[in-house]
Amino acid sequence: MVKAIVRLGALMLAVLLVPHIVNAQTAKSIFAQVSGQVFDSLGQAVPSAAVQLEGSVNTKTLADATGHFVFANVVPGTYTIVVSATGYSTETRSGIVVQNEDLSFSIQLALASKLKEIGHVSTSSGRGAMNVTAAPSYVLTPADMAFQGQTQWGRVLEELPGVSVTGAAGGGPSIIPGSAYNSAIVSIRGAQPYETAMLIDNMPMYGESTAANAGTAVDLASYSPQAFNSYDVIAGPGAQSPSIVGSIGGSLNLHPAGQVTKDHYDFSMSNDAYGGWIANGFAAAHFGKLSATVTYGFNNSPGPVYGASSIVTSPGTLISAINGISFVCTGTCATTANIFPNGNTARGFLNSGQTTGLIGCCTSNVRGEWVNHSESLSLFYQFSNSARAQFFFADNSTPTVQSGTNVPTVFSPTAGFGYAGSLPVNALLQAPTVPYQSVPLVEQSQIYEGKLIFQLGRGQLQVAALTNLSVLAQFQSLPSSLGTMQLFGSGCQASITTVSPCPAGFAPVAFNGTTNTISLYPNVTTVNKYGHNRDLSAVYSTPLSDRARGVVSLVHAYYDFTSQTSLFSQSSNGSGGVTTSSSFTLPQANFATTDEARLGYGFTPNDRTSVEISYYIANARFHVINPASATTAQANLAQVMYMDEEFHYNAPRASFVWRPSSSLSIRASTGGGFAISPLQNVVGGAGAVLGCPALCTQSIPNVNLVPETSWGYDIGFDKRLAQSTVLSFDAYSTNLKGQFYSDVETSGTCPTCSGQPLYVTQFRNLGESRYQGLELDVHRDVSRGVVWSLSGSFMRGYVVSLPPGFYNAANATCNFSTGVGCTNAKIIPGINFNGVFSSAGANVPYAQGFVLYGYRWSPDRFVNVDMHYFGNNNGYFAPAFVVFDASAQLPLTKFVSLQGTFRNITGALDSTVESDGQGYVYPTAFGAPAYTYTIPYNPRTFLLTLHVHD
Repeated sequence: MVKAIVRLGALMLAVLLVPHIVNAQTAKSIFAQVSGQVFDSLGQAVPSAAVQLEGSVNTKTLADATGHFVFANVVPGTYTIVVSATGYSTETRSGIVVQNEDLSFSIQLALASKLKEIGHVSTSSGRGAMNVTAAPSYVLTPADMAFQGQTQWGRVLEELPGVSVTGAAGGGPSIIPGSAYNSAIVSIRGAQPYETAMLIDNMPMYGESTAANAGTAVDLASYSPQAFNSYDVIAGPGAQSPSIVGSIGGSLNLHPAGQVTKDHYDFSMSNDAYGGWIANGFAAAHFGKLSATVTYGFNNSPGPVYGASSIVTSPGTLISAINGISFVCTGTCATTANIFPNGNTARGFLNSGQTTGLIGCCTSNVRGEWVNHSESLSLFYQFSNSARAQFFFADNSTPTVQSGTNVPTVFSPTAGFGYAGSLPVNALLQAPTVPYQSVPLVEQSQIYEGKLIFQLGRGQLQVAALTNLSVLAQFQSLPSSLGTMQLFGSGCQASITTVSPCPAGFAPVAFNGTTNTISLYPNVTTVNKYGHNRDLSAVYSTPLSDRARGVVSLVHAYYDFTSQTSLFSQSSNGSGGVTTSSSFTLPQANFATTDEARLGYGFTPNDRTSVEISYYIANARFHVINPASATTAQANLAQVMYMDEEFHYNAPRASFVWRPSSSLSIRASTGGGFAISPLQNVVGGAGAVLGCPALCTQSIPNVNLVPETSWGYDIGFDKRLAQSTVLSFDAYSTNLKGQFYSDVETSGTCPTCSGQPLYVTQFRNLGESRYQGLELDVHRDVSRGVVWSLSGSFMRGYVVSLPPGFYNAANATCNFSTGVGCTNAKIIPGINFNGVFSSAGANVPYAQGFVLYGYRWSPDRFVNVDMHYFGNNNGYFAPAFVVFDASAQLPLTKFVSLQGTFRNITGALDSTVESDGQGYVYPTAFGAPAYTYTIPYNPRTFLLTLHVHD
């Protein structure tokens, strides 16, 4: 299949090239539209300004009464824009690269009687200019983040309509808000993370982190936003989409810095939310034909005291001795309950503390410290007007250490969970005198990219290669002793006389608040995970006639991951003996590849109308462990058998744009999408049985899992309401076939856990699902004056149909009144997705909104306040809430300015760790409602940032 795609691309390339090599005359085409607005330093339009475009084609025009200008049918190449007007200084912008996307500019002119100001130019089809492309699109830059005093991806991306950013659903350091570990997993238009394409210069990214399993999603926390020049968000099924693989909702495309036309530097330093320091440096310079951009940043933080205290029950099986005498935990020692300092109780208190159980205060508050370093280098070399090369490198590393610091804990069991022990509610439990554990953890990512762009015939060819490496390493070791602590309840202690119901050589012992010395069995775990993706791409664009153009692109993506886990643990077997577990998971050669070809054709019947048609040919292949050798994979790599699965998908996309005037653009698009299963879902857990003795689980691969396919529709418009004010609106609907979900069923009893039920997890395909929504964005952006923005969306995602027998457990028929023989209770047709389809836990918010209002005097003198609204079913798994932020910057000298930012002014979801208390409640198909645990938003923080710039 790969060879067939390559041959097809080569044939199409030859067809496109030959007629134009024969006829070398330059023809006018619609390769792109270059437009913009000219205004003065007060933000007022400059009518009738002369605008000249110089490069492969030389042409000129006059700005209209509102300062707007348009150049249609611009062929590929590198251009210079020269703008002049009576009474103003002439402004020049060089090094403008025109490829296959429309560009929009804002150009500021200085009065001729004053000192010349540097022209302010932004190549954006989003926040600062009108979108004239066939798809809803927005462009963000590090400057947009700086304007609001933000240093992390999520807070700015969430301002865009239809964009949600979620964190890890499982808690831990990966979701510490305001930290280098603050996970940012992007969802566009409600699509799950693996249905949202993450790209660097149109090439796919995959990764591994504490928040995302291999291939499930890309956690942007693993990459520094300062390393990139811009971040493009493209929603819907537009025909100019760089890819349909994983692009059901849309794509986020990251672009490194390119050519430098003016030397520039910037340095900033601020505090973080926990008393640490954040510093970021940027420098860009050009040396003749060579441009270089360098960034460096660090965040050194003591971190928060974030964890919580637990009641010892499950760790009770890890107790080897009490006061130096061998101990056996009996009764309900195998259940757990986390009791948080604020009184919230996690997962309920399951009958612990009965006369045959044991309770004590165990794991306490934990401090997570980190030192984040990020650096990037971008080199750009202009060989000639028709050839240029680029190299990009970025590295991001965050080592951290979680260390236990014990504190007393309030005992506050959840009502209705049957606690019947003698320990009174709200009793203060004494903390252990020895820290529970110290867990070093390292996350690192590295990116290398090379790109070459040159003129070929009458068109332009771009070839690129990308490698992206992600590493996760963790070491965890329990201490040999917890020191002294209070105990309540009972168990069995070594004795000369055997007394029932204790095992031989043991007799009953009771505790009611006495202080005892606790010893533990040894437990050591080492985890090393590596994810690596390598991409190759080639794109050729060429004019075909005066009003037509063609595009051919080929993208090959390869992703693999290895996981090495070393485990040694001992625990009581409940009979006076010891159970020893020891395992070592060898590296496995699991990988996935995708190959995609795009054949595109665009034409313009007249100067106001353009049509784009593309046909995508995709092929996906998995090379994973054969389930038949899953147990062998745990012990002997040489005996592991692999299997290959291959999937094909072809689909068209079409877009239509009508521009009845320079202030209105109407668009419509439709087309298919394709999402392969995350590699981790296909591999499963290689059949290993985990979790004994508390809970017996097994994750197995599904060799019959097929990719998701979709067909979507989008209609919208952009309207310039007034000077520097643009309104954008879109409505969309996407039908999805075969969406993935995690199926959990009981399958007999556990072979190694004393007959407990065995819970088997496997990913499967749903019937039909649907995403629908409305999006609105209105903004006013000027270099001086009032700036404001209003954006929001109404969304829903729901299951339309389910396979027959969907709720039936294995070898059973579901009884909806009792719940016996039932499974998949959280998936219900007709209601919003509840976050169970992905380990990243993305939800489809019913509504979200953002409002910003401010005033800008100059780039370094401004003030603004903004508000985020997160509706029910949001990615923080909390009821609807509102967040307020404010930021202001004041110049101290010509080169130094001071910025103050107040984040989360009202303290919404103001916490430093995931709360295991009840978050958002969801209905279920049968039985009681379900709920998820709330993820914190951001601690209420005031940041003071010092900027040094040229």
